Amino acid sequence: MDIRTRRRQIIAEDVFIILSILALWPTILGWDHVIYDLLKYAALAGLVLIFIRRLRRYRDREQG
Repeated sequence: MDIRTRRRQIIAEDVFIILSILALWPTILGWDHVIYDLLKYAALAGLVLIFIRRLRRYRDREQG
């Protein structure tokens, strides 16, 4: 994989992590709406995928 492509993927993951943190704020502020709940579940699913991808990257780095 190209270094530039990998760098872009990591930056996109980092941006998604920040957006996921921001998705928690409506709950913290006490705002209640279905859209906010959907955002939280989408953020959770995305964070799980990012976690799996990063585990694979670290495992691949150790092996070779």
